[in-house]
Amino acid sequence: MLDKSIIPESNTHIAVHFVDASNNLPEYSELHKHNHDEINLILSEKSKLTYNVQLGDEKYKISSNSSIFIPKGLSHSAQALSGKGIFVCIILSSNYSSKGKSIS
Repeated sequence: MLDKSIIPESNTHIAVHFVDASNNLPEYSELHKHNHDEINLILSEKSKLTYNVQLGDEKYKISSNSSIFIPKGLSHSAQALSGKGIFVCIILSSNYSSKGKSIS
């Protein structure tokens, strides 16, 4: 929805994912880390959307509506478990690249 390819002056990358966990979804992400902060939003209106989220060595079961702050350098991953909704990923960097498993 927003990155340097759309607005060259942007210092933020925003991706919006429409999620239906009843479909066989691949893992949203393998454990990885960035050299910039990240914010995730897990949102749903009628169907509670639930994720397994790993932050470093700790694992959490997170349900909508929730926000997650991931500081730079912290390994993290997310996997949808149940429900329908929206997963928003906000990368606070002008140098974000979606290529590769370890993004810096």
